[in-house]
Amino acid sequence: MRVSYSVDGRRAEALGRRGRCPRAALAGFTLGATAIHDADPANQQTLQGVNLTENWAGHTTGTAEVARSNTDLQGEGTGERVDVRHEGARVQAHLWGVRTEAEFYNPNSLQSAGESEYGAKATYRLDERDRWWRSL
Repeated sequence: MRVSYSVDGRRAEALGRRGRCPRAALAGFTLGATAIHDADPANQQTLQGVNLTENWAGHTTGTAEVARSNTDLQGEGTGERVDVRHEGARVQAHLWGVRTEAEFYNPNSLQSAGESEYGAKATYRLDERDRWWRSL
């Protein structure tokens, strides 16, 4: 079973007035959460996480995500991810970082448990035909 819940701008303002979630905390942000429980008697599993995405001036988007898993067989572990992209007329850039503990278990993730990956890539348009790029 999958349950999704979305909030549009007007609903976010109403929540802020009732005190559940400050309006300023939602202005311009997209906030998401994950909660999964598998009651398999041989290996119960839970996965919980939150993510936050912001779009600045229409050209730059940033996402941060933290998740925690707990399984009978693998124990408890965490995973974190940060991703920032800029798509300007002359400059395009992508920065990212992902880290997971060895005990982290998320079968839907492309990142394997116990691994870290960090990188950066930037492109600068010199003119209509030429570009300068760098990748780390």
